Amino acid sequence: MTTRQRSSKGRPATPAPPLLNDVVGDGALHEPWPQVKMPHPPVRLADRERRIAMLAYERAESRGFAPGHELEDWLAAEREVDGQFEGRNQMT
Repeated sequence: MTTRQRSSKGRPATPAPPLLNDVVGDGALHEPWPQVKMPHPPVRLADRERRIAMLAYERAESRGFAPGHELEDWLAAEREVDGQFEGRNQMT
């Protein structure tokens, strides 16, 4: 009869997870991940959000800061900023 190995605390030791080569099996080198072309140059999220906030503020200012249109202003500014990035990508 075989006995199970026990850990230092008296519990049965858990087996180690299989290595990647054990799962793949052949040990051969596989193709690297394909290169992905970005739809537009990367833009820092902070810069994008700052531009959106500025445009949304300008929209609110043009209405005299009348309440109730904050979300509408923000979403319109998002569309405008994202459209600028798309347009810049089409030119390159």
